[in-house]
Amino acid sequence: MMNSFWTASFFRLEDIYIKHNYGLMGPHAIRSVKGTIQSIFRSPAAITAWNDHKDRFNEEFAEFVDAMIAELLEHRLHREQYGD
Repeated sequence: MMNSFWTASFFRLEDIYIKHNYGLMGPHAIRSVKGTIQSIFRSPAAITAWNDHKDRFNEEFAEFVDAMIAELLEHRLHREQYGD
């Protein structure tokens, strides 16, 4: 059940991302996508669902999400190591 929730969320984010790239949505849209990604991918379940299903998504969007996840994990590791 949760897998369906995550997948639907990812499709929604992809839709906004693509519309933004085509100039159909302003800069607020991509800020919203980034904020949502930063929030939902704090959950290990979301990362697992993404890794299970990312091949269903636009390649550019998948690379964007993967880069954001990598950044989040790097910050998490830094906080754990240095307590920041």
